Amino acid sequence: MTARVFSPLAFEVLSAVVGRTRPPFPIVTAADDTVTDTAALAGRRRDALRALVAGDVVTGAATMDSTARHLTVCGVHVDGTRLRLRAAVRDTGAGAVLVVQQPDGVVTVDELSATALPSAVVGAIGGRAGDLPAATADRVAIEASSSAVRDRDDAATRVRSVLALPRTGIGDVVVGRLGDDPDGPLAADRSVRWIDTARGRYLLTSTATTLTVQPASPAATVALVRHLLTGPDREDDAVSPAPGGVRG
Repeated sequence: MTARVFSPLAFEVLSAVVGRTRPPFPIVTAADDTVTDTAALAGRRRDALRALVAGDVVTGAATMDSTARHLTVCGVHVDGTRLRLRAAVRDTGAGAVLVVQQPDGVVTVDELSATALPSAVVGAIGGRAGDLPAATADRVAIEASSSAVRDRDDAATRVRSVLALPRTGIGDVVVGRLGDDPDGPLAADRSVRWIDTARGRYLLTSTATTLTVQPASPAATVALVRHLLTGPDREDDAVSPAPGGVRG
């Protein structure tokens, strides 16, 4: 299926047609300040409704499927540019729906195979891989205040060197189920964070005791997104970033 392109208003209309009270998080459709005539705005909504085809409704409804596994991406750059993405997939043998909002507000909706979804998500995210090596270290060593302890752990030093880089952007990929508010943030099962720096992008993953940083190469990011989508829910070693991520 060729991706369908919607104006913010048209996507808002589609969301209403499939029973949503608003577009699914993190997609946003700000009020149209260019139209002050309510009759004219109503006319534009009717035009958007008439332009919908049956396939639009089917793919739009997939983002409300309570049995599906859902994915959201929220990212922000230092210049204020935001990345907003939503996807839904039932299982690896079924199709998936990918919704991407461009910086200008335009929304693209694409239907693709579940196996193709991780690569499509990473393609939409973009980014340049960092040039510092990957490292996994114990959280206690990373946070140690004693220089003697810090200097004994080369891995912790490598992790700290990445975390200390000035940041030019940050983002979170979250996988889960629909929450109590089906149009709101997901009830998260697994997630991963990326940070953008002058030395490229790095992925941050963690367990209860360790923190890993690795360059966000396309291959590494695709593998991690695939793991998020296909791994068991809430496993003990599920990747999850520290609090304080992007909220859309």
